[in-house]
Amino acid sequence: PICKVFSRFVQILDRLRELNSFNMIFAVNSGLNQIAVHRLKHTHGSLKPDVAFLHKDILKLIATDANFRSYREYLSGCTTAIPYLGVCLKDLTFIEDGNPKFLDGMVNFMRCIHIYNVQYFIRRFQLSSDYSHLTENREVIAYLNSFREPVDERKLYAMSLKREPRNVTKDKLQIGRASC
Repeated sequence: PICKVFSRFVQILDRLRELNSFNMIFAVNSGLNQIAVHRLKHTHGSLKPDVAFLHKDILKLIATDANFRSYREYLSGCTTAIPYLGVCLKDLTFIEDGNPKFLDGMVNFMRCIHIYNVQYFIRRFQLSSDYSHLTENREVIAYLNSFREPVDERKLYAMSLKREPRNVTKDKLQIGRASC
């Protein structure tokens, strides 16, 4: 059932959090936020309470409010991590757009320091993160590589509607907590 698949993705998100692999956390969450998946309210509501809590906890960690405050605070305590590059690129864009290169005809060194801080942040994790204890899983790699063509969004949405038609009540669906 689809809620078992969703539960499995929440477990994957939790494992990625244990590894502090934030670039992948944001990527997996992006897939779960696709409209065809996101609209499955009854399926989400059928998750076991511990899985639903875990998912909400991870969503709080990567929330965009207050300029990714929770994510930034969590990451500040990490020695090993793969940061989400989207936040770093956003920071660089704001530094570039919000700070002139020159002030009073002189180089704006504060702008340079801000750029350096973002680059240092990335470099710090490149130098300190060791994931050598992880091994390749050829079976998983082969499975993922078997998906050559992405599924069209309209097809995904049609599949989603088939799973949970609009305005259908939960009692009309074949979803139950026992199946998740």
